[in-house]
Amino acid sequence: MTIWTKLTRDGLVATLSADEVDAFGQSADFGDAVDAILAQTADAVRGFVRAGGRKVPNDAGLVPPSLVPFAYDFATFRVLKRFNVPVGEDRRKAYDAAMDVFKKVAAGDMAVEPADDADDATSATLPSFMPADPERRLG
Repeated sequence: MTIWTKLTRDGLVATLSADEVDAFGQSADFGDAVDAILAQTADAVRGFVRAGGRKVPNDAGLVPPSLVPFAYDFATFRVLKRFNVPVGEDRRKAYDAAMDVFKKVAAGDMAVEPADDADDATSATLPSFMPADPERRLG
């Protein structure tokens, strides 16, 4: 049985470098904005997993354990940008590496741990769109 993981503030803080922590100042409380970014990150990761044809657990905040470090790199980059903290080259590389992994998961080229309590509704196929009719005129 594989337990998927919830992203937390503590996990995000552990991802920050000493220089990044110093850039935030003395406050260790990043506020509700960080919680929102963590929730958005979990949603994005779960979307990549679904796009790869895999089911996700019913709990919306959970991500596969193998993607947790990449999820924190993704979230950390977004938090730094949100709070106008300088983003170093190492952080940009970590963000790019996370995006590369997420793209592999979405393409089905990288497997993740199965979700034990997945509901069939969460594994629905992605919507498809019809191309625009070239005969349709606007205006």
